Amino acid sequence: MNFLLNACKMNETNIYTRKGKKGITIYTSTLNGTPIPDRKSTKITLPVSEWDFKKNWVKNTYHNKLQFEKEINEILNRTKAQTKGVYFGDESIDFITFIENRINNSQSVREISKGKYRIYKNNIDWVIQNELKRTTLTINELRNPEILRKIKLGLRINRKNPKKSKADTSFVDSVKAFAREIEYWNSMSETQYPINTNILLTDLPKKSSKPAIVMSQEQIIQFSQVTGLNPSQKLAQSVFMFQYLSGGLRVYDVLLLTNKSFKKEYLVIQTNKQRVHLKIPYTLELIQLLEFKYQKELSDSFRQFNFSNISISADLMKQLIPIIRNWMYEVNGFNEFQQHLNKSLTESKKSTTRITALLELSRIVEAQIIDVFIKSIGQLEEDFVFPRLRMTDFKSVMGDTTKFNSRQNQLAHNARQCHNNALKRICDEFGFPKLSGHSPRHCYANQLCENGYNIREIQEVLAHKSEKTTLVYINGRHPKSGSVKTVSEINQQYKIQKALMG
Repeated sequence: MNFLLNACKMNETNIYTRKGKKGITIYTSTLNGTPIPDRKSTKITLPVSEWDFKKNWVKNTYHNKLQFEKEINEILNRTKAQTKGVYFGDESIDFITFIENRINNSQSVREISKGKYRIYKNNIDWVIQNELKRTTLTINELRNPEILRKIKLGLRINRKNPKKSKADTSFVDSVKAFAREIEYWNSMSETQYPINTNILLTDLPKKSSKPAIVMSQEQIIQFSQVTGLNPSQKLAQSVFMFQYLSGGLRVYDVLLLTNKSFKKEYLVIQTNKQRVHLKIPYTLELIQLLEFKYQKELSDSFRQFNFSNISISADLMKQLIPIIRNWMYEVNGFNEFQQHLNKSLTESKKSTTRITALLELSRIVEAQIIDVFIKSIGQLEEDFVFPRLRMTDFKSVMGDTTKFNSRQNQLAHNARQCHNNALKRICDEFGFPKLSGHSPRHCYANQLCENGYNIREIQEVLAHKSEKTTLVYINGRHPKSGSVKTVSEINQQYKIQKALMG
């Protein structure tokens, strides 16, 4: 290949590079006969040390040079220009129009965050009209430091109640969002004279933050045993416990959970935020939370239970015979098995070894019931497991939550708000800490930390992209592996604690 990277053209597409934290990343910029480029990352990244900045091309010594050149050629050959966004080289465009186009068309703004971006855009629009007394503000005018100062001061004003200033958190978020849009224009325009955002970002107040509510396992068990709730509160309790027993899932992921996510061995869920797939181990407590939706299927699963068909290893049977010899041949149905099991657990309170053996027997029995249940709900038509939302409103985009339109985002937001309000009423009525839909994640992270799991394992369970985020959850403490194994072990400890509490 005898041409430099910045000279590559085909289908009016330019290939260029950007240096980032991960190395040199290759981007494409397509014009298609218009002054409006479509800029995209090719997701091809290579080490900075393997890039020749003078030739603007990969070094000959790079071990994967041929593959790199092949990929570049493939990109050029298949690229079809699509007009999106706004012209980054034009400083006379209106900044609000720029943001609006970015919200509507840019792939860098996730659909699920469009509502938040629109709030920021409306804040900026309000400041331009009410504080600067103008209808438009061009990119070029943002080079004026005085205008930036006025906008910063204007963003402090609460546009719904101008006599009252915004809280520090809202103010800082608005200013940073404004600066982020300017920085985006700076980076994509490749201007030699970027707009200075230091004026916006200096002297910002520290965002006020309250410590997260963290409950102990004992408190969570007490929460799960609260009775006398109305249907909305009972549903909130079930969602909360499902989040916790699933390893601290986000409430949004649980509300969008469908029966098709239940696979043979694990619950497989695609998290909305990081777009990764998590495997969640099944427990009977987890399955019983679905009883109000799948009562018939769960009843049929229990009805098919037969203790005589349970396969138990010789070592486990050796531990169990002294405990269950009096009732092992008398069990008729799961309820009777559960009664004998609870009685044996109560009698074995002072022996962790005996409790562990009994819980292992319980796990084997549960696995048989769960297997029947999972098969039965898998044959049903796809629907949300927790009925805060209607499948008819989301059926067309369930494969990808980033394709939600504004109405679907609003429906999901309302469902989450209803969940939080119901939790609040339970806490007020029964004296629990002020819980929210995010509390299970904080509770689970801290319990993992207290049980000696390291930062990497906690990060894996919570599906965090960065360790820094995980440290926020465990308050900076550095306390073993695979998320399925970890969640299973914590759930086992939860069962032991529950058994000891009677």
